[in-house]
Order: sequence, then structure tokens, then C-alpha cells
Amino acid sequence: YARLDRDGRRALLVRALADRLKQEVEARLPRHTEALGVAAQRCTIKVMESRWGSMSGNGRMSLALALAFAPLSTLDYVLAHELAHLHEPNHSKAFWAHVARVFPAFRHERQRLVREGRRWMGLQRALVGG
Repeated sequence: YARLDRDGRRALLVRALADRLKQEVEARLPRHTEALGVAAQRCTIKVMESRWGSMSGNGRMSLALALAFAPLSTLDYVLAHELAHLHEPNHSKAFWAHVARVFPAFRHERQRLVREGRRWMGLQRALVGG
């Protein structure tokens, strides 16, 4: 560790944080996929500037590294939200019904993302050097 330059140490921290978030996702995902009757094919953790996650039509989910700074309840909401897109690709009433079925407190977590999300994105930016 002492031999690594600043960028190398930063990269190690980013990797460790991403790995820890991935472990949390993998532990929490089965509950949501079972409840929604869907499956994510792959989950990637990456630096995202303006989104918390995305879901492709073929089940590839991407999540923002910034979620590593969020409470686990917020992560659960984002997982439910992204997985619900496998049923509904939009944000229609039907989409929100899927989210609510899996995560009834979704409104509270959406508000938390608005209230506190900028700070988590800022921590992500500071960490990756952007």
C-alpha cells in the first residue's frame, strides 16, 4: 500500500467500495427478484453522474457507485425500481404498482434520494477524482 501513488490508492478504494456494494446487492437481490418474478442477468457497479441505476431490456442492471454511501433501505428501493423496469420499461402507474408491491415505502426513499442524493453523488465524485 505504501508504494502506491495517490491515484493507485484511490483506485483501490473505489474497487473496494464497488466490491462491497456488489456484495450488498447480491445479498438483497434474490428477495426482490423473487417478489417481482424477474431476474437480473448481470449487475455492474459504475460511476454514474446523474442516475442511480439503469436496467436494459435483457436484464443487465447498472448501479451508481454513489449508492455505497446511501442507507441500505435506499439501495433496496433502487433495486426494486430497476427490476420493475423488466415488467414496465416506463414510469407508468403499472410500473409504480410493481415497485410498491415489492417496496411499499418507496415514496420515502424517493424523497431521501432527492434530499440526500446530491451529497452521495458528491462523495462519489470526490472519491473518483472528478
